[in-house]
Formats: sequence, C-alpha cells, structure tokens
Amino acid sequence: MNIQIFFTLIIILVSHSITDAQSTFENVDSKTKNFEFELGTFLNIGSEQFEFDGYLEMKTRSGIFSDIWFDQVDLNQDTDIQRYASIGFMKEVKKNHILGFGYANSMINLDELIHELFIGMTLNNITGMGYFDVQNKNLSLIGNFDISSIINFKKFDISIDGLFYGGNTDMFCRLSKAYNNGFSVGYIFSRERYESSELKSFEKNGNTYFKEIPFEKNGFFNSIFIGYVF
Repeated sequence: MNIQIFFTLIIILVSHSITDAQSTFENVDSKTKNFEFELGTFLNIGSEQFEFDGYLEMKTRSGIFSDIWFDQVDLNQDTDIQRYASIGFMKEVKKNHILGFGYANSMINLDELIHELFIGMTLNNITGMGYFDVQNKNLSLIGNFDISSIINFKKFDISIDGLFYGGNTDMFCRLSKAYNNGFSVGYIFSRERYESSELKSFEKNGNTYFKEIPFEKNGFFNSIFIGYVF
C-alpha cells in the first residue's frame, strides 16, 4: 500500500480533522439531524513535503457514511495527486465499542486505481482496521492507540499509529490539538519505509554507463499540520 494512501486512511480511521478532531468510528447518531456533511482543508509542512489536502464527508443517523479525500496537492510536478474515496457502515454496538466496514478505492494521477475492502473496530481507546487489496490480494493492518485518553491527558491529543503490510511496519506518533472553532494543529514524528534510488556505473564495450537503481529503505520524518473543518 502506498504510504500517502495509508496516511489518508489513518486520518479517516482515527481523526477526521488532520489529524485528530473526529473519529470515523464514532457514534454518528443525532436526535436532530438525519445526515451530516463535513468539509475540511489542511496545510502540511514536513521533511519531504509542502502540500494541501482536503476532504468531504457525509454520514447518516443509520450509520452509512461516505467520503472523498484529495492529498499531495502541491507545487512539485514530480509528486502525485492522489484521490481516496470510501463508502461503508459504522455503528456503536455498545458504549465505546464501534464496528465499521465498507469499500474503498484510491487513484494516483488517474492511471492507477486500487480497490479495497475494509473492516474495523474501536474498543475503548484502541482502534484496529484491516484493508484487503482486491487486485493484488494484499492485506494491510492499521492500529491506533489513543495515549492521551489512556493517561487522562486533556491538553492535547497523543496517539501512536502503526501500519503493517508485506512484512513491513511503519510507525507514527502524533500530537495534536483541535479547537471548537474548527481549527486544528499538530506534529507528527514517523519512521517509514520509502523509495529511493542510487546511481550505479557499469562498463560495456569499453564505455562507462550510469543507471539509477531503485531500492527501499527506512527513514525518520517530521511534519506539522494546520487544518480547518467547516
């Protein structure tokens, strides 16, 4: 699974306000509204990025939800614009125990469409989700631990997220603060696998040639975000 797609999923899964204002797997039952709409936009600045993200979400009293995200909208022509959309059902089965499932797809620059089925559950302060890539038959697991709720710390939100895919593990530690007026700010420290390349030289028929060899490696990243939910 692409790392940027994963991070969009983790945002939707745990904190619908880049990245911690509102959980997807929260009880959306309302006594006064049959459905709700939410629009958000965010600025992200980090080790490898300066970009804008945004989403639109709809959810109903019955538990049906749908959303669409766009991320990596920046000024760098070498990066990809990605779109993520999902539709599903989520409901609180009992207090602080919430179940959700559905279908999702993601698209990178209109030339790569990924179809996925997902199921997830929140049990008090722990959330888990599984995504199954239909085409490639790959399974990815996402875990979230709400540290601030466990230690009863209310000044800002602290959480640890993990992505487990293909024998690899990416970890994210997030600190954030969401305000009643819709603004949110935060910091993310992560250890992720990423793609890089190395220039190699070789000789053929007395001539020297150079070729970029792609490979994957692990690295540490820092980023901050500022968001607003309408």
